[in-house]
Amino acid sequence: MGSLNFGQTISRASGLIGATLGSAGLFIIVFQIVMGGLNAVFRMQMTGAIAAGAMAPTAIFLSGWYWATILVSLVGGAIVFAGATAGMIKADRGEVVTIADCFTSGLGKALPAIGLVILWVLGIYAGFILLFVPGCILVAMWSVSFPALIAEDVGVIGAFGRSRALTKGSRWKIFLLLLLTVVAVYAVFGVVLAGVGFQFGSMAAATSTSIGLQIVLGLLGAVFALGNTALLVAIYGELTELKGDRVSEVFG
Repeated sequence: MGSLNFGQTISRASGLIGATLGSAGLFIIVFQIVMGGLNAVFRMQMTGAIAAGAMAPTAIFLSGWYWATILVSLVGGAIVFAGATAGMIKADRGEVVTIADCFTSGLGKALPAIGLVILWVLGIYAGFILLFVPGCILVAMWSVSFPALIAEDVGVIGAFGRSRALTKGSRWKIFLLLLLTVVAVYAVFGVVLAGVGFQFGSMAAATSTSIGLQIVLGLLGAVFALGNTALLVAIYGELTELKGDRVSEVFG
């Protein structure tokens, strides 16, 4: 049995992006606009409270408006990821995908998607905090848990187990591929955001209500979400075929 092939995986991901720009891509953009608008409103409220002296800048993490942005990002992000993943999995097996398919799947899988995201983040953070290497292993081991949840309807815990089984024998290749992708993405993001005056970690950036900045952040977020989803679905598709279990057969 072979292991993951970088070239085939990247080519597959690129094909998925091209095939779903008008469906999963548009779905992601719509949700990014909605979430960006809500977050801009929350930031306006938070900035207003700071300016009025009702809240010290250092107390931003105690603000209800701050946690509202976290909630919107979590719920909205889970719906977006679920819908886009479902759309790309359908495209990967040769089916026509519409934006309505993505919306339906995203909303239908919202609760398990949120549960998986929370457990995934907690597990990965714990792995990195306790010791760096376990965190890296978990990233690779659970890399296709989301596609497995959407494609195979195995439940949240079952999705982690399915991902563990599929990634066996290819985990370090998967981790390297994901690492190189993240480095490339952040390099591009850094150049673009620096061009619009965004400074990571600054209070002004965290509370900014600039429409232009929010548009740039939203578009960058949409690009990242589209590429990340395509890559994970491509990895999932490659692994299921390596294990003799094609995506088209998984759906039945």
